[in-house]
Amino acid sequence: MEHHFFDKCLSIISVILYFNKSARKLKGNSEVFKEIPSSLLPSFKRRFSFYVTYNKEKNYKKLYELISNKGFGSDNKPTLEDFMINMRQGLENKKFLNFTPIRIFYSEDIKSYVIEGNAKIGVKDWTYIEERIVHAWHETNNWYFSTFLIRVDD
Repeated sequence: MEHHFFDKCLSIISVILYFNKSARKLKGNSEVFKEIPSSLLPSFKRRFSFYVTYNKEKNYKKLYELISNKGFGSDNKPTLEDFMINMRQGLENKKFLNFTPIRIFYSEDIKSYVIEGNAKIGVKDWTYIEERIVHAWHETNNWYFSTFLIRVDD
């Protein structure tokens, strides 16, 4: 029984350290985050850190909670089940490894912050970088995001 208790404690400590490490990575290049109002920046970094982590872990149930209704091109958010099916199909043979924001700006056209960056993707024994875009909205006193979009230049 005592052994089980210590295993639980170590698991909880590991999770806390993991999220703390992810949040510290986002503190890096503050120039990237200059468009986000300073009063909203701590909550943005925390929520975006969770967003990246849940993508890496393929924890689609938790990720679903961070996705805005607007992230699907309409105000109609799919059901959790449909969302999970779509996410699994989209990354069928791929593993999302990391995301590094390069530029963030506010788009008046779509009334959202646009986060441009590089996603590191793993496929079997090799990795590659894809340019990705994420939209972010601050609504009901919290940050919500779109799913990752692959950047395609005109």
